[in-house]
Amino acid sequence: MRKWVLLLAAATLATALAGCGRGKPQDAQESGRAGKAALPPRTVHVFCYHGVEPDTSNSFFNRTEDFKVQMQVLADEGFQSISCKQLADYLVGAEDIPDKSVLLTFDDGNECVYGTVCPILESHGFKATLFLITSSVDAKNHMSWQQVQELHTKGYEIGSHTVTHANLVKRGSGQSAEEHKATVLEELTASKQAIERVLGDGTVTALAYPYGTYDGVVMAAAREAGYRLAFSIDRGAADQESNPWRLPRQMVVRDNSLKTFKRWLAQEPLHLAGISPPVGEVVAQTNVEIHARLMDNDVSPSGLSVEAGKGTDMSVVEGTNEIVISTTLRKGANNVRLQHQGTPSRETSWVVVCRP
Repeated sequence: MRKWVLLLAAATLATALAGCGRGKPQDAQESGRAGKAALPPRTVHVFCYHGVEPDTSNSFFNRTEDFKVQMQVLADEGFQSISCKQLADYLVGAEDIPDKSVLLTFDDGNECVYGTVCPILESHGFKATLFLITSSVDAKNHMSWQQVQELHTKGYEIGSHTVTHANLVKRGSGQSAEEHKATVLEELTASKQAIERVLGDGTVTALAYPYGTYDGVVMAAAREAGYRLAFSIDRGAADQESNPWRLPRQMVVRDNSLKTFKRWLAQEPLHLAGISPPVGEVVAQTNVEIHARLMDNDVSPSGLSVEAGKGTDMSVVEGTNEIVISTTLRKGANNVRLQHQGTPSRETSWVVVCRP
């Protein structure tokens, strides 16, 4: 098994941020936010939905009554919906956001978003970001461009979910690395441009990765295409220390209970530094060791639980906050997930792509 070498963080990373129970931010290379202005620390809960129907058979959709209850919980607990642009400005220290911020997102551009979802949101004064597959707009069971324009005029933010919903980390048969990069960039650029041509009043801020998968090539392409943020479906909440090119979203589906939804609202991010292999690096071995350093002072490494590939095991380097995850990956995208069931509960996850 190849041993990955942990790049130890500087000693200052062990110093807690005053009053917030965590270490200093992730490595500047990972977070992409070196030198940002100081703003109050905020936890942002980002939810990923696909559609809402009265008695849906689609396991990725939500039942209408369940969705109504979830939105009522947000309203009762004083949450305010924000846009991706607001979050992007917050992450670079340009603008503050409400203390209880929630970002509601809907993938794919399903027609029920127009007819069912938006009236429920508007009854609570909420808005959402709608991530469109541009080749599906005007298709059966999807919104039309006219409906998209109408919602945008009413204050809904429109983002990209690519042109064709391709798995961006998967190379086409016989594709070279350069050809793959060009294909990814075309998916991201063409969808962004199509939306901007129709809306005609600004730049698309955010991208949602199809299937939540990404690697270094995909994240670099998102930046090159002109997005300010890109969202995965990694687990956990976001805050000032989140990487803008792999922001987490809790995916809410038909069989999630209200108890689970409320638990997510009480959750805080779990902070790691010195992740090795670095997030975005494609690994060639299926058997790997993943190293990271826990940065939250209120969490003991021994209290963490982990999910990854087959036969996953986690150990702690004695006398340190360094954790070592040993696992066997499958070919393609793998999700590594760490949880701490404390008060507050904390969670983080990220994608590791294995290409033997």
